[in-house]
This record gives sequence, C-alpha cells and structure tokens, in this order.
Amino acid sequence: MNEQEDHSLNNSIELSDITAIIDLLKASGWREARLRFGDFELQLSDSGVGLGVAQSAPAPVASTTPAAVSPPTVSESSTAAPITASAHEHIVRAKSLGVFWRAPQPGAPSFVEVGDEVEPDSPLAIVEVMKMMTRVEPGVRGTVTGIHVENGQVVEFDQPLLTIAML
Repeated sequence: MNEQEDHSLNNSIELSDITAIIDLLKASGWREARLRFGDFELQLSDSGVGLGVAQSAPAPVASTTPAAVSPPTVSESSTAAPITASAHEHIVRAKSLGVFWRAPQPGAPSFVEVGDEVEPDSPLAIVEVMKMMTRVEPGVRGTVTGIHVENGQVVEFDQPLLTIAML
C-alpha cells in the first residue's frame, strides 16, 4: 500500500466508527480486541488494563451527518434455543461480527422472505461493520425456511442467520 492509499484509509476512520466498534464488542461478549487500519491502531479491553488508542496520523474527525437508522439491537442469543438443520437444510451463518440488515437500505423491501427460492449467489441480507457492508449469500440453491435474526440486530461470528431447504 502506498502512502497516499494509507493516508486515505486513516481519514476514513471516524469517531462514530470507533463508537460503533466499542458497542459491537460490548454486545458480543468479547473481552479484548486490537484493530489496525494503516497507522491507526485501536486496542480495547473490558478489564480496564491496556486500553488505548495509538495513532501517528491526525485524529479522525467525527461525522456531522446524523444517523439515518435506529441503533442496533442486541440479541439475547444465550437464552434462545440452538438452531439445527436436517440433512436437507443449510444454515447460513454470520461470517463476522456486525449489524444484520435484511434490506439494502432503510425503507427498501427485504432481500428475501420465508418461502422465497434462492440461488447460491442470491443476496439474503447484509452484515455491516464500520460502514463496510458484507453481502450474505446462501452458497446453496433452495427455499428460505427460516430467518433467525431481526433487522438491525447485532450478530456474532458464526451465528445462524437463515435456514435454506436445499433443492
């Protein structure tokens, strides 16, 4: 990565991004995290020891744009029954920690509903981390038989998101 690319990466980190990371980590039950974006490094710990931010570039500027959506909700996944699949079903799981969105933008229709047929590369949802959107795809052809996460809910790595009955 050249200096210009590295500099633009640092400028993309905003105070709202850091706050979102902290909120996601608190909601997930993680105890420590260390993130590095170019010269910007963020270390978080809930123990109160070793907490800090190291940065050699200018401090990020907080966004002045108000949030267009309500804050994410936290799942009570520890009290929910585990989700299992039969031999003819496939569980689509979260590939990262983030906020689960069923639609491409607020007010838009959901990507899928229960009963919809999908292809391996069909968009099912989005998981957002620090304004980066990761498309959730089934990886199999089938019919959506279950949606296990509410829109705007914080999800953890490997958490079941949807169930697909394979065709």
